[in-house]
Amino acid sequence: MYHRVAKPFKIERFAHRFYAAIQETFPIITHNRIKFIISVSTGLLEVGFYCQKIGKLPVDFVNFVEDASSKGTILVSFGSNADWDYAPDELLSLIVEALNRLSQYRIVFAYNGDKKRIRSIGQHIKITTWAPQVEILQHNKTVVFISHGGQKSVKETICGGVPAVYIPLFAEQAHNGELARKAGFAETLHKKRLSSDLLEKVVKKVAVPKHSYALELSFNFLSTFDSYASFDLLNIKNPSL
Repeated sequence: MYHRVAKPFKIERFAHRFYAAIQETFPIITHNRIKFIISVSTGLLEVGFYCQKIGKLPVDFVNFVEDASSKGTILVSFGSNADWDYAPDELLSLIVEALNRLSQYRIVFAYNGDKKRIRSIGQHIKITTWAPQVEILQHNKTVVFISHGGQKSVKETICGGVPAVYIPLFAEQAHNGELARKAGFAETLHKKRLSSDLLEKVVKKVAVPKHSYALELSFNFLSTFDSYASFDLLNIKNPSL
């Protein structure tokens, strides 16, 4: 009467992927300024966020984002786990419509779906299957990051000193977006209550007034890390020895 439709879930199959993702996202984080939920043990020295050194922005991206007529760069990226081929047509259409209206900016849209679904796109938009996210976020012309609000993206937003518009898709992303909003460097939008007018309005809202605060927040995180990085850990004596 009943048929097995799926294999039993075994957490062991996914545990190593989970820990690898956590280590990649937060290699040395114990400081909890934005109140991400993390476990803390005794005997740890809090050093804050770690912002990786950036490489060079590829020439084709440099030529695109440094256009003299641009008011700034907007990066649109929803992470590697978001497959645009599964996105509803209405969601994709309204996002593209909003981006088309923001013609005074240069927009890098990381899109891994079927390009035939995007019927018209402005000259100010660069569609790419992959974008150097860290390098773009830390480029001096970047003014807004539109993203899903994953933990790694939130960290990279802070490191870049760029305000964000988060559209959470699943998992902890809504929580991350709300924390970022309360911290003052982001706005969050509900994916099921989204419209092209609203997205355009919120992007313009965060582009200027929140930009200076995002830079200040980034400086505070980086200065905290730098102060600990100069601390002489080798000369700390273990009282148990």
